[in-house]
Amino acid sequence: LASGYYLVFFTPFAALFVLVELAVRSRLADSRAWVALGVTGAVTMVAILPFVWPYVEVQRLLNLKRELSEIDMYSADLAAWITANPELHLWGWLRTFVKGWLFPGLATIVMASVGFVVAVRHLRSTDRLRSRPAAITLWFGGITLVVTVWLTLGPFPRMMGREIGLPSIYRALYDVVPGFDAARVPIRMAMITALAMSLLAGVAASSIDPHRRRWLLVIAAAATLADGAAVPLPIDLSVASAPH
Repeated sequence: LASGYYLVFFTPFAALFVLVELAVRSRLADSRAWVALGVTGAVTMVAILPFVWPYVEVQRLLNLKRELSEIDMYSADLAAWITANPELHLWGWLRTFVKGWLFPGLATIVMASVGFVVAVRHLRSTDRLRSRPAAITLWFGGITLVVTVWLTLGPFPRMMGREIGLPSIYRALYDVVPGFDAARVPIRMAMITALAMSLLAGVAASSIDPHRRRWLLVIAAAATLADGAAVPLPIDLSVASAPH
């Protein structure tokens, strides 16, 4: 309810998580599981309908549909993933002068990469308490990471300002999924990318022995804070219109 964008953007990934969870637990053919999910989904829809309906009505009455050219203006360049916000103390120098500041920080990249390796190792374990969460992390986290990075590129994927001929997943969803033609900022998909990276990084953190190697957790936490340090944090105090 905090952002209508993520009601649209995250729904396909919530469905993906459900499918991965059922597949890993060998319950894709379990009718009871599907009934329970159907009831949960129905209750959720009833709960959010009062908040969603006004948006649906406005879109219907105004025939609100974002043109691809407008969506392209708010899409990321692929080089944005190696471009940092200039306000960051540690990484502000990392600039490519393209649309978007999406560099997630070195600590997050390292932790997510280590988490991926750890999850692969756990996947081979005969212990289900390790292998099942590892499988969910790899399938859901891995797919979500790749797909959301791709989606941030919008309807016309570019690298350093030039189209690269990469097929557009966003454009396919724009044509098929209700609501995607009303959302105009693909770059906001990066928040879901951050979720996927956090999931993988969490696997790395959970593999560290808190008694023998607590210092590694301290270093990882300090590095993450340093990556995102921007003090004082600048605030936009501009006013769009004069108060009445």
